[in-house]
Amino acid sequence: MNLKLVRENQQLLASIYDSARSGDWEVLLGLFDPGVVLYESEALPVGGTYRGIDEVGAVLARLSTVLDGGSLEVEYICADEHHAVASLRVRFADGSGETRISEHVTIRDGVAVELRPFYWDTDAVNAAIERADTSESGSNTRWTDD
Repeated sequence: MNLKLVRENQQLLASIYDSARSGDWEVLLGLFDPGVVLYESEALPVGGTYRGIDEVGAVLARLSTVLDGGSLEVEYICADEHHAVASLRVRFADGSGETRISEHVTIRDGVAVELRPFYWDTDAVNAAIERADTSESGSNTRWTDD
């Protein structure tokens, strides 16, 4: 096993989460491959497969209205030469509590090429989305493209 590459992959995820915490979207999206693929749980209104920086960035921006990126806590990151997994905790933006996320990332050439987040409690995330939708009634926020 190439331990240097393992450390670089752990650092990549740490940099992604540091950028999310500080709200630096330009740096965050720069850590993704231009053809990055995001697989969101079908249990969420944003469920589906998103391809490319524009689509992935749009979904992450939508979720940032529900999840308080500034509160993002990385519990641990495990990596090998091509993958990394992070255990995360983040508060809901409305202050109603927190959730845990396990994020599985495929890495190639020093950038994230595939993201698969797993939410511990999709019901709590959906409730937070519903509250955000209710508080933003009249806005152009849409969680699906239907």
